[in-house]
Amino acid sequence: MELQRIGDKIWVYVFEDNIVITALINNHRAILIDAGFDGHAKKIKENLKVEGIIVETIIFTHYHPDHVAGSNAFEDVQLMCNRKYEHNYEFFVKNYGNELNLKKPTKVFGDDESMTLNGFNLKFRDAPGHSDCGSIIVIGDEVINVGDLVMQGLNDKPALPCVNYDGSVSGHIRSLELIIELDPNALIMGHGRPFIGKDLIQDEVSKRLSYLKKIVATNGEAKLEECLVEDKDNWELHQAHESNIAMYKERS
Repeated sequence: MELQRIGDKIWVYVFEDNIVITALINNHRAILIDAGFDGHAKKIKENLKVEGIIVETIIFTHYHPDHVAGSNAFEDVQLMCNRKYEHNYEFFVKNYGNELNLKKPTKVFGDDESMTLNGFNLKFRDAPGHSDCGSIIVIGDEVINVGDLVMQGLNDKPALPCVNYDGSVSGHIRSLELIIELDPNALIMGHGRPFIGKDLIQDEVSKRLSYLKKIVATNGEAKLEECLVEDKDNWELHQAHESNIAMYKERS
């Protein structure tokens, strides 16, 4: 497990399997953004406990098991998610309920909703694409957490955008355009080390946006190498291309 800090109060834990959990720390209390699976969450809990820090709230960027299942490691915490979470909750409970013991959020938020938690000014923006219940979490003025809208692979290569069964190519495009509009100085992902610096972020988001727009421009007929601005060997998660095409054609 690797810890990267963005300032003194934003701790980003990157695990060996590329799962990321973010902790917003203030006055020995913490808000987690995403919780990974049980093993990830327990390691975070122990790490923070050594520092005398107690987790009070967990915010899910979207309701997929690798982001929510670890919440079981914590007791008496507030669980927050986008108001559109229920479809995914019902799907994963039906298919994995006995295995994962998934919890419902105790509080939901809407698009453009703002609140102050543990001294952090947060804004939640609807950001569908990877998942219909996806959110971008804006932390202060310069930092955003985008969940799985942008991902890196295990080898720090860019990963293809991944449109899940509950997402859409068009929604993903709109959400990436929103990231560009927000123009953050730090971007935290659900998988991969954070991006720091406006120019780097704009470049990384733009090349993923270009890939998705190529799918639309060719009506889902282009091969992977035709959709990328770089050699496909520079990218990971190649298998997502086939499912992205399938989702585009299904929703078109």
